[in-house]
Amino acid sequence: MVISGGVSLNSVANGRIVRESGFKDLYVMPAAGDNGTAIGAVFYVWNAKEKLNQPRNFVHLNPYIGTQYSNQQIETILKESKLPYQFHEDIESATADELTQGKFIGWFQGQWKLG
Repeated sequence: MVISGGVSLNSVANGRIVRESGFKDLYVMPAAGDNGTAIGAVFYVWNAKEKLNQPRNFVHLNPYIGTQYSNQQIETILKESKLPYQFHEDIESATADELTQGKFIGWFQGQWKLG
């Protein structure tokens, strides 16, 4: 089963779908807006036997994609934007401290790679 859109970001509902629907697998399209519908429609038309019947040549196995930035690139952008920031080696401890003080944090972890 494939789902997309904002509702697909509800992990509790997704858990119930997996447990109760009878489907063997659940794929949540990472495009959570209207773009997910467009991507699904194009995929269907391209691959459907009664439509274009093109071979499936791409399998999206990794939703954790994006751009990789170095610490220097991030620091340059923060300075140019005149945003206050702190760099922490022990990010988990620093985050817990900030959150217990009622502060907001921004956490950039980088691009996730397979293997």
